[in-house]
Amino acid sequence: SIPTHTRPFTGTDSTGFVNNITGFRRYIREASSGTTFWYGMPWLGELYPDSVGVSQFTAQGNLLAGSGNSYFQRARDSDVFTQNDKYRSNQLRGNTAVQRTAEQGCVTFMNNGTSSAHFNHHFAGANAPLVGSGLELQSNYNFPLPSQIYSNRPFTVNTSGNTPLEFSLAPYSTNRFTASILKEYYDYSGWTASGLVLLENPAATKGAYVIVSGLAPTTSLGSAFIAKYSVIAMLQSYFEVGATSMTHRVKQTPRVEIVAPTEITELVNPTRVTLKWESHWVRWDGAKYTASTPTTFSETESEIEYSMMISKDNGKTWKHLALSAGVLSTTATDATPGVKPTDASLLIADVGPGQESQDLDTPSASYPEAAYLLRIEAYRQGQALHYSHHVQRFFIDR
Repeated sequence: SIPTHTRPFTGTDSTGFVNNITGFRRYIREASSGTTFWYGMPWLGELYPDSVGVSQFTAQGNLLAGSGNSYFQRARDSDVFTQNDKYRSNQLRGNTAVQRTAEQGCVTFMNNGTSSAHFNHHFAGANAPLVGSGLELQSNYNFPLPSQIYSNRPFTVNTSGNTPLEFSLAPYSTNRFTASILKEYYDYSGWTASGLVLLENPAATKGAYVIVSGLAPTTSLGSAFIAKYSVIAMLQSYFEVGATSMTHRVKQTPRVEIVAPTEITELVNPTRVTLKWESHWVRWDGAKYTASTPTTFSETESEIEYSMMISKDNGKTWKHLALSAGVLSTTATDATPGVKPTDASLLIADVGPGQESQDLDTPSASYPEAAYLLRIEAYRQGQALHYSHHVQRFFIDR
């Protein structure tokens, strides 16, 4: 609910709170008494009655709010249904259109299992203890977590209740998914208060990972905490699903680091600058992806490709670097940090384990004395998401 002037809603000049998010929808209706009032049907393009089309809508682009004939209000849909003769004469009864999917939304989204055993949030309330992978969330990200958090919507993947009407109808009934809980962060006595769910397609050939939380903001832990917790949980889950034992694993991205040049490298009248960088199979801070990740873990490095770009105005604009006759040169193509180029010529292939090295042409006409930013982004072949990057500043003296 938000504080607002209530005239468009009640017809009187006052202030109050209006809930436009949940509970019901509102229709524009004429504020006159009786049962033959006009009401708007925007889905048919009817925005105003003919009687005030010129005087109100054409003249000022809206309808006048207030009470009485030729004034209009935002009324609950259920009031329009029950008070208007057009509905009553046809024995129509309109239900309140709740503007949220409510209890059945999560069941519809997952569409797993059977009518008696499927994903479901439960109305409950108790303190949920931090367990298992939740302890790693706390230690890995320097983010203190309460040993217990109040949970009012714990969940399961194999219980009944809140089954939507379409659950038994095709194509939903013929395309049922499989859901399982991979990791639990907060427990709820046989249910889960917060955890990672694997959702597999009917053929079990693909999997999606969903962080589900039934934690409730409290007076001591507000919505800002829940938001931060959700981001950290998603980040941790990305690392967790990189385990080689998983059927639908997500290949990890390396920590890319520019070794040369750096801010202290002396570059005096260079015609070429040697760029050196390394990729290591660890997190951004040099730690293992997860506590259980083997110290010898690695992906196939030859599957990594790099997008390299240079900025001559301290990061305001960027240009792609591309290989030409074995040497990097600055292109005229604008680069956008975080966006993998679709032009294959703008991607540099990894040559294998060990340090990467490429020479960059730096003619004085294009590279006068100034500071430059070099950015290298590491992507997985065939995928534009989940990249790592490093930015390094260097100086050229002329």
